[in-house]
Amino acid sequence: MKFQGFLAAQGPGYKYSLEVTLAEFFTLTSIKRETCDAAAIDLAQGRVVPVAVQGNCSYCVYAGPAHEYVVQFRPKSLRLRIEMIRLARRVHGSIVPNTAFHGQLRSDREHPLRRFLCMLYLESKVSAT
Repeated sequence: MKFQGFLAAQGPGYKYSLEVTLAEFFTLTSIKRETCDAAAIDLAQGRVVPVAVQGNCSYCVYAGPAHEYVVQFRPKSLRLRIEMIRLARRVHGSIVPNTAFHGQLRSDREHPLRRFLCMLYLESKVSAT
């Protein structure tokens, strides 16, 4: 299966599709997109919208009343190392988002090949300027 989330490997003329990328990610999990969105709404206390270009191994949404957060869902096997993010923030300052681990989402449905936990992270949104 060819994954759309990793744009760097794509050739000229490649057309990215957010919906195809999200569908690919969620076919690999036993967790539903609606479950992730509900968790992000609860965590950030506001509405969510998917980030326009997704990574290859995560699902990210802007969240909060003013979309001031990024909520990221990652497979446990690809969890973020919070201590490394803290170190990067100490070295590079505010260009590295504040990142906090907020637990795990368990499977919505049983499937022998698609059972993994999604790790849940809340990040401050970093300005591009």
